Amino acid sequence: MRKLAALSVAALVAGLLSTGPSRADDPPGRSPGTGTPSASSSAPAARVSPDEAQVARAPLPRLDWKTCSFAGDIPKERRARVRCATPRVPLDYDDPRGATTRLAVVKVAAARPGRRIGSLFVNPGGPGGSSAGFAVDAGSVLGKDVDARFDVIGIDPRGVGGSGRTTCRGTIRVPGDFFGFPVGSRQVQQQVRSDDSIRRACRQQSSDLLDHASTADVARDMELVRRALREPRLSYYGISYGSHLGTTYAAMFPDNIRALVVDGVLDPVAWSTGGRGKKVQHPFSYRIGSGKGAYEALTAAWTECDRVGPTRCELAPASLAKWQAVVRAARQGRLTLDGEPWVYQDVVGFGLGALYDPVGPRYFAQFVAGLYAELTAAARGTRGRRVDVARVSSFRVLADLRRDLDERGPYAAPALSSTSVPSTAPAARPSTVDVLFQAVTCSDGRNPQSPGAWERSAKLADRVQPWFGRSWTWASSLCAKGGVGDGSDSFRGPWRTSTSYPLLVVGNSHDPATPVRGARKVNSLFRDSVFTQYDAWGHGALGGGACISRTMADYLVHRTLPPDGRVCPPARPLYRR
Repeated sequence: MRKLAALSVAALVAGLLSTGPSRADDPPGRSPGTGTPSASSSAPAARVSPDEAQVARAPLPRLDWKTCSFAGDIPKERRARVRCATPRVPLDYDDPRGATTRLAVVKVAAARPGRRIGSLFVNPGGPGGSSAGFAVDAGSVLGKDVDARFDVIGIDPRGVGGSGRTTCRGTIRVPGDFFGFPVGSRQVQQQVRSDDSIRRACRQQSSDLLDHASTADVARDMELVRRALREPRLSYYGISYGSHLGTTYAAMFPDNIRALVVDGVLDPVAWSTGGRGKKVQHPFSYRIGSGKGAYEALTAAWTECDRVGPTRCELAPASLAKWQAVVRAARQGRLTLDGEPWVYQDVVGFGLGALYDPVGPRYFAQFVAGLYAELTAAARGTRGRRVDVARVSSFRVLADLRRDLDERGPYAAPALSSTSVPSTAPAARPSTVDVLFQAVTCSDGRNPQSPGAWERSAKLADRVQPWFGRSWTWASSLCAKGGVGDGSDSFRGPWRTSTSYPLLVVGNSHDPATPVRGARKVNSLFRDSVFTQYDAWGHGALGGGACISRTMADYLVHRTLPPDGRVCPPARPLYRR
């Protein structure tokens, strides 16, 4: 059974000089790299943003590095390099010397301390991914040069891991059929009632972090820890939602950038406002276009399957038509798993999980081909009318991929783990529910007031973002009627700015969660930023082929700017030769 914490679909951002680090450029002897930004990318030295002045009023936190409680889970060869700290920072930066909240911070010391450049902050996405956990391996995944020359810093964002929780307590109404995302008027009504009960609970009894978990609050924490580490400027790598944290930091603290990579990039305007002066018609989870990205990724994979033919891709020919037949079978109740119905939402969630992995579409094509063959045999009367998906080739491989994705952090994907749990009637019971995803996203952005906007946007998504758009749209339904969390300390622009060093913006050609248009948007907003395209499937480019890995490592270590518009090939063909 699903955990109650997943009730909402998403379960599928005067003391300055004396207290802070030097405003100087990189210390002598550290090369800025062969890439040189234009003169316009350097902001005036005297400029101090209001956000920087606000953070400067907060006391510097103590970073007492100790052995981590999870040290036994760290590989022996890295264990001695990993240390943990739990500094306290202001709960509300408007009251910098008032109540505090604790952060969980991990530092992985540079493998070659004699050649150390500084600290590299990292974030793996979410909202909900643990930066502290990600930091343990991030350096090695980013490349041996990055691992050798940076202390990698992971700060669990507010509400994540060791940095507290964003919870509400009250009588929560559980949908009668837990469906991942609603299809049909009955399920929509159940979702709306469930959301109403969670919002009531949040207004009656909630943790202190609920009103202080915006992306801007996390960016302020990162800035304060940077200052406590005495780093002159920030080096950063963020993927998926971590890209929004990166662009938020860059817009709030534009003169504090040493090198900043955003990978799998969210459009910050779509995430936050949808555009100034516009009436908010669609929820942010529709605006960011993730449903369209997933649709494009899947149909592009089917087109490539047909191009290479059945010797390399079992689903060819007519891959799209066979997929559509499988979707119809799910809607007709012809699929089961362990004796329970495997419904439309399950097929969509399973496919979305496959698209997140660079090789996932290959195995998903095998799965759909096998399922189509089983359904065809059943229609001819040679098998039972219902088909057990667990018997189909590649099901277990895909299930393992999805489980690994859940453990690594699904970034911002809704309904990745959906299994129908029938019930005769909606239940209401006293419960504590974690609303981190919504506490961040409702605070960060403008959303419609009426729950009807989600239903209208979902119907539109069914037409323009088939299969996946409805799932993404309903991921934010708790943000109706004022949502949860206080957005007064959020950052919603302006996004167009120059930074002290150009950003490196990386986007995948076929990303199912953060379509490449998000990277192009950020490239247009941040002056002198450089866009690199990874021509591959999967979510984000981390761990990709030699070209994209070298591009990111050279930028982080040497600050080498690649040519704007570079296109890097994938590590391997989608379908094996």
